[in-house]
Amino acid sequence: MHIPDGFLSPITCITCYAAIIPFWIIFSKKVQKGMNTQLMSYAALGASFSFLIMMINIPIPGGTCGHATGTALLSLLFGPEYAFILVSLALAIQALIFGDGGITTYGANVISMALIPSYIAHYLNYILGKLRNNTTLCPINSAISAYFAIVSGALFTSVILGVQPYFFHSATGLPMFFPYGLNVTIPAMLIPHILVFGSIEGVITSLVIKYLATSNNLLNLQVDE
Repeated sequence: MHIPDGFLSPITCITCYAAIIPFWIIFSKKVQKGMNTQLMSYAALGASFSFLIMMINIPIPGGTCGHATGTALLSLLFGPEYAFILVSLALAIQALIFGDGGITTYGANVISMALIPSYIAHYLNYILGKLRNNTTLCPINSAISAYFAIVSGALFTSVILGVQPYFFHSATGLPMFFPYGLNVTIPAMLIPHILVFGSIEGVITSLVIKYLATSNNLLNLQVDE
């Protein structure tokens, strides 16, 4: 789901950066305020987990690839603000050091893999908990939340790529950046994530939640306000 440099117009890249800067400012202050030694160690492990799992790319027919993100898991364990910061840091390291995702497209990648999935997972898990009368994290609710979280991020990626040829083209109609429209990008991104990567994300999230629920009582970890 990482978008490389050159796939998005400068206007799109600037807009995405402008969109995430307020979240960075507000959430970083909240994370700094609520951080303690125990939470810091757990958060570091979570960020490392997200970094590693995003490096495992699975080829998709059509010349691209996909992967899990771990964003939903971090959101369910620490909250969407912490998940946003941690995954954003992982994405920055991947772009700067490993070339996985572009520098100019970093803002778009943060929106698709950090911002959208963290809040979808958080609020969907909350709604499912209310409907099923669950007061604590539940593997089933976690799996469903993680599934739709990553699919939502994939939908954003497909849309932002797919609109490029419609808005940014030469006088003769030749696309200046990403050449394929929504009729190609939406099925190319959504079908693999609906059928494969959403399930992978859901299974991984539910297994980790189940493990933590039965060992060391880690799910009682509270974030200081």
